[in-house]
Amino acid sequence: MGALFGDSLSKGLYLFISDRQLLIACGAGAGLASVYQVPFASALFVLETLGVCWKLKNIIIILATTYVSAYCAKPIIGGHTLYIVDKVTIDSSSFILAQWIFSGNSSAYLPVILIIKCLLVCLLLRSGAYGGTLTPSFAIGVGTGYLITVLLRNFGFSHSLSLGMLLGTTLDPP
Repeated sequence: MGALFGDSLSKGLYLFISDRQLLIACGAGAGLASVYQVPFASALFVLETLGVCWKLKNIIIILATTYVSAYCAKPIIGGHTLYIVDKVTIDSSSFILAQWIFSGNSSAYLPVILIIKCLLVCLLLRSGAYGGTLTPSFAIGVGTGYLITVLLRNFGFSHSLSLGMLLGTTLDPP
């Protein structure tokens, strides 16, 4: 909604295309900052993910919009936890399995895990559960990118696993 508002406002003000793009990106960042109460992370999202140039003017405008939107939404959103998560215990086996995959090793169960994750995310969202698709799409994209890169290695293509996982994050959400 923030990006749409930024687009409409920039059209109405007859701004140059670079200023319009900045205003649209600021609107997206402001929406993220207000909903999740994370203005600084939202500013980084605008600069890194949306590809806004790291100029001092842009940084000041982005920081101003994200902090003002978070401040204005705080009475509505509140300071309470948005998502209630049960206590998570991490044992040595789960840590070793996660570190093993982060270190570049493979798991024979990764394709099955990826398919199950895709199905669960789609079923949950389709059944009316509310939540974002950003984090699940990153997780699914990373797994898909990893698998595709491993499969391409079998056909003689030698790309880095990190690049494959990074490109996988650009996939559309399920």
